[in-house]
Amino acid sequence: MSFREHHHRWEFDLKSSPESLWPFVADTNRFNRDTGVPQIEVENSDKHLRNARRKLRFSIYGLPVEWEEQPFEWVRPARFGVERIYTKGPMARLKVLAELTPKPEGGTHMTYELWATPRNLLGSVAIPLHLGLVMGPKLRAAIKKYDDLTAAEKVAEQNMGGASKSTFDLQRLTALRQKLIADIETSQTPAPKVSIAERLVDFIEHGDDFAVARIRAYKLADDWHEPRRLVLEVCLRATRVGLLDFQWDLLCPMCRGPQHSGLSLKDIQTDVHCSGC
Repeated sequence: MSFREHHHRWEFDLKSSPESLWPFVADTNRFNRDTGVPQIEVENSDKHLRNARRKLRFSIYGLPVEWEEQPFEWVRPARFGVERIYTKGPMARLKVLAELTPKPEGGTHMTYELWATPRNLLGSVAIPLHLGLVMGPKLRAAIKKYDDLTAAEKVAEQNMGGASKSTFDLQRLTALRQKLIADIETSQTPAPKVSIAERLVDFIEHGDDFAVARIRAYKLADDWHEPRRLVLEVCLRATRVGLLDFQWDLLCPMCRGPQHSGLSLKDIQTDVHCSGC
């Protein structure tokens, strides 16, 4: 028995540019969290699927859901999409397409489209209800939040109204801040570095866990309009006092995702393969 495909389309007129919005809307881990997608597990298997496909799973409303995910289509910062073929759960197939179009007067017109095909009678009832009553409002709230962040020029800090979003221990953070400032004051040019250190501590406190988990010194410097060398030095000093941990990431040249990490260069493997690309 075949079931009718459900098509949903959401449209947004946003203040921010596609380039500013892209790091948020194209970050699938962040986007899944903000739209209420449960924790996703990747099947670890020695058997590789064709064309870099992956088997993923999660549980929703007590139902196990598994699918084969094809590689994402990425056209930065204009569009991205993916197709999923489900092997378990109430859905048989899902296709997602997001497009960001710059507006002549500034800002972005964004469309987010979703095609969902039910697998069974339960899916034919639950899917439209979930998309309309649960995902739709969360999707609109997430996109509005991203637009507000970028429009307020808080891309790096991701400061949501001054409330701490990180799970960092604030008492420990205060103690480490004092150690970092004391360490910087022994340098030849402490004044600009102290200011950068204060911004770094504020970023760690107010940035959410996704932002704080991987801090790139040069990216912060560019966002803050500060000299890269000074920001890098402050971050290195922060590792010395225990505020940050230092590690090397081997990035895929295509998707820029970290494929292997180590505490020193000698720990980085030379035969790493990006399964997605």
